[in-house]
Amino acid sequence: MVGAAVFCLLAAGAARAQNPIAVDDAYEVPAGDHEFSVNDGDGVLANDTDAQGENLPDTAVAELVSDVAHGTLDLLPTGAFTYTPVGTYEGVDTFVYHVVDGPLVSNDATVTLDVCGCVGTAPQLTCTTRTAFVAKLAELGYTDLIDEGFEDGAVWPRNPAKLPAVVSQGITWTSNQPTGFVTTSNGASRSGQWGVYSSPHGRTSGNPLDPQRDGFVASTSGTLVGAGGYIHTGTPYAGLEFVLTMSDSSNLVVSFPNAVVTTQALFWGVIDTRGFTAVEFVETEGVLEDAKVIFGDDFTLALDSPASIPPASDGIRLSARPLENPSSDDATLLLTLPRASEVGVEILDASGRRVFTTDLGRLDEGPHRFTWNGRDGENRVVPGGAYFYRVATDAGTVRGKLIRLPH
Repeated sequence: MVGAAVFCLLAAGAARAQNPIAVDDAYEVPAGDHEFSVNDGDGVLANDTDAQGENLPDTAVAELVSDVAHGTLDLLPTGAFTYTPVGTYEGVDTFVYHVVDGPLVSNDATVTLDVCGCVGTAPQLTCTTRTAFVAKLAELGYTDLIDEGFEDGAVWPRNPAKLPAVVSQGITWTSNQPTGFVTTSNGASRSGQWGVYSSPHGRTSGNPLDPQRDGFVASTSGTLVGAGGYIHTGTPYAGLEFVLTMSDSSNLVVSFPNAVVTTQALFWGVIDTRGFTAVEFVETEGVLEDAKVIFGDDFTLALDSPASIPPASDGIRLSARPLENPSSDDATLLLTLPRASEVGVEILDASGRRVFTTDLGRLDEGPHRFTWNGRDGENRVVPGGAYFYRVATDAGTVRGKLIRLPH
C-alpha cells in the first residue's frame, strides 16, 4: 500500500509537470520611429496557457528566442514589450519567444509586427509617416496639398512677437486657448529655422491637477480631408490627440495608438474623407503643476476638391471669408455667390453650440457682405474666443473660423 501511494504521488507530479503552451501573436504597429508599447494585459503571454488550457501561473515568464530584424525590441518577463521600427521601414517584422516556468519550457511562438505608415480604413485613417500619409491621400484621390513650414517672415511672427491668429496659404492658425496666441521660434523647428507653438503654452491658471492641454489649431473656410505634421516636446514624455471640427460642426477626437511625444520630431497625421474644417493638435498628459508643451513644424494639409461647388459660367466660385480676423467689434463676412441663391448664416461657439442664426433671403450672383454684431440670438454680447461660421446656399455650404477678441 505504501508503494502504491508513492506511485500515485509520482504520477500526479508527472501530470503537473507538462510544458506550457505558447500561442502566436500579431500586432499592428505605427511606422516612423514611433515607440510602440504593449502592456501586460495585452502582451505576448495574454493568450498563452498551461498544459491544461488554464491561465499561466504567476511564475511563468516570457523569454526571447530570436530578435526583430527591423527595429529595437525590449521584451519583459511579464510579456509586455516595446518595439521601435527603424527609420521609415514599413512591412512585417517578427520575433520569437517561449514561456518558461521553472524547468518547464513551452514551444516557440512567433509574434508578427505589421509596421504600417497608415492604420485604419476610410473614412478615417491615422498615419505616422508623411510618405504613407501623402501616398494614401493620393490613393484616395486627394492631391491638393498645402505644405506649411512657417518660414515666411512676412506672415509669421517671431518670438517674442505673437499674434492671436495668423492666416497663411488660406489656413488660419490660432492657439487652442481662448486668450492664447501663436508664434514661431528656432527651438520649435524641425527643418528650416522656424516652428510653431502656442504662447503661452496651454492653460495657465486653475487647480494644480487641471489638464493643461497645450496646443494649436489649423482651420479653413473650405474643407480639409487630411492634416499632419511633425510634433515634439520639450518636456518628455507627452501625449497627443487631434480634435477635428467636422463638416457638420461636431467635434471628433482622434487618438493615436500608444502615442508618445518625445524630444524627437515625429510625424502624426489623420485622414478623414467625411471632411473637416479645423484640426486641433493638443497635448493630453500635462496638468498645471506638471506642464507638458508641444511644438510643431512641416505640416501638410489636404484640401477636398472644390468640384462639388460648381462655378458660374464666368468662373466665380462660392466663397465666404472674414474681412478682418480676429476682430474686436463687428465681424464682417465677404460672400461671393456663383449664382442667385437663398442664403442662411449660422454662428457656432467652440463647442458646436449655435449662438446666432439668420436668413438673408435670396441674394443675386456676385459679392455680398454680412456683418455679425457679436451678439447671440437673445441680443447678448458673446464673450471673446473662437467661433465658427456656416454659410448655407443653393450652390453649397462654406464654413470657417472667426476669432473674437475680448473687450
